[in-house]
Amino acid sequence: MFKAEETEEDQYDKYASVLGIPTARLLLCARGTMTKTAREIVKLVLTPEQVAAYKNKDDVPAEIRAAIHGFVRKYHLTQVCTDRTLNEAIRSAINNEKGKITKHEEESLLKHPQSAEDDENTVEE
Repeated sequence: MFKAEETEEDQYDKYASVLGIPTARLLLCARGTMTKTAREIVKLVLTPEQVAAYKNKDDVPAEIRAAIHGFVRKYHLTQVCTDRTLNEAIRSAINNEKGKITKHEEESLLKHPQSAEDDENTVEE
């Protein structure tokens, strides 16, 4: 018996399923280079909690990392990129997002500072 070959769409569906997003949304992450595509996927699939907790590449689940690598390589067939370069793109995107979270939190604190006056106006019983 012949085994039907898996179509490109089926492979994209598998990557999207592992990443927990619709295939159409995954395809919208595609950019002109492999590393830019990887960065876009990271920004979409990792939660703020995952980004904040990131310390090293092992903090991104292996199946997520493999799905990003697989999709990027399948989509950009004519480009070549090492695992190390893709991992660096993933790390770079996470650190960039991590910086945005930190900045957002700082801005929030600056907008609503708890002043010393609040403490002085508190009535102790």
